[in-house]
Amino acid sequence: MRATDYALGPDLAGKAATASRRNGLVVLVAMVWRALRNRNALMRLDELDDRRLLDLGLCREDVRSAITSTLLEDTGAYLTKAARARTRGYYREALDKAQSEA
Repeated sequence: MRATDYALGPDLAGKAATASRRNGLVVLVAMVWRALRNRNALMRLDELDDRRLLDLGLCREDVRSAITSTLLEDTGAYLTKAARARTRGYYREALDKAQSEA
């Protein structure tokens, strides 16, 4: 027997293990559901034209590379990083241009 079996007693030890497995299954199902929901949103992003994607700070290549990622990868985090990098680059170019003109 394990230490948890002694602490919980024979009745509760089996129930705790079953509840733990059930919680693990619920977490796994939630992860898969979230990934599928994100994939669906990603496909809708792919339908937008390039101008609207740029409004979001994305380009077509960002969306396509997110689509080709694995099912359980967090595509939202990838797209957020890509948009932030593009925004930083835009403001860096604008700052460099303003400094060169001054």
